[in-house]
Amino acid sequence: MIGASLSTKATMLSHLSRRLFSSITPLVTELSQRDDLRDFIDGGYGWIPSQRGLPYEALLELDSFIFEFRAAYEILKNFLLAFSTLILGKRVGKAELMDVLTSAGVSTDWVDELQKHRNFLIHEHAPWILFRVRQLEPPDFEPVFLAHVDADPEDPAESIDIKTLSRIYAGFDRSLQELQRWAIAEISQLEARAD
Repeated sequence: MIGASLSTKATMLSHLSRRLFSSITPLVTELSQRDDLRDFIDGGYGWIPSQRGLPYEALLELDSFIFEFRAAYEILKNFLLAFSTLILGKRVGKAELMDVLTSAGVSTDWVDELQKHRNFLIHEHAPWILFRVRQLEPPDFEPVFLAHVDADPEDPAESIDIKTLSRIYAGFDRSLQELQRWAIAEISQLEARAD
């Protein structure tokens, strides 16, 4: 049953990631079409998109992203524990699995990022989104999610940028592939010893 849960959750994450990035696209598009951005920056004003609900849709997708990736991580951990105990006849812990990934050249930084941001969306505040303006011409904006409206966008404990979210997704996906390869290899070794 846990294997089916892991498969379902991994598929959900793929769709969820697309939804998150798609929710940001209309905001970036509208922002890049503004010809008065210099006034907003110089005056320190906040920008309100023409479709006022768009930022909230992006925030909902962020909330889902963090929650579901954290849940997927827990399901993966539980699956591998059950797999190693029931199928391999030995308990394989987190440290051994991290070694499997690092020895295969898979970065495990995404685990630390996910761990660091697991409480990002606490229940004492509501998150917010801002766009870091790198340059106006050509437009280059980086979405940054804040833990609350007054959060420091440069403080990683209070903010998470889109690159970090991308690294979490890519790292989880790559790890899942490598751990599947490892599990199949372990089963093959078990079968070879049985022959």
